[in-house]
Amino acid sequence: MIRGEVGWVVLMGTLLVWALIAFVAYFVIRLAVRHALQDVARDSGPSREPGRVDAA
Repeated sequence: MIRGEVGWVVLMGTLLVWALIAFVAYFVIRLAVRHALQDVARDSGPSREPGRVDAA
């Protein structure tokens, strides 16, 4: 019975570690995408989109 309990602890620990990795990766990727979109918006210039009116 001890072997089965240790297996469950190892399994739950492994799942917890993967969940933490996924959680951190989600925020890192979201931050990177936000910065990339800001760079694209900054580099695109004021009149790249046809029909768009920019505030003066």
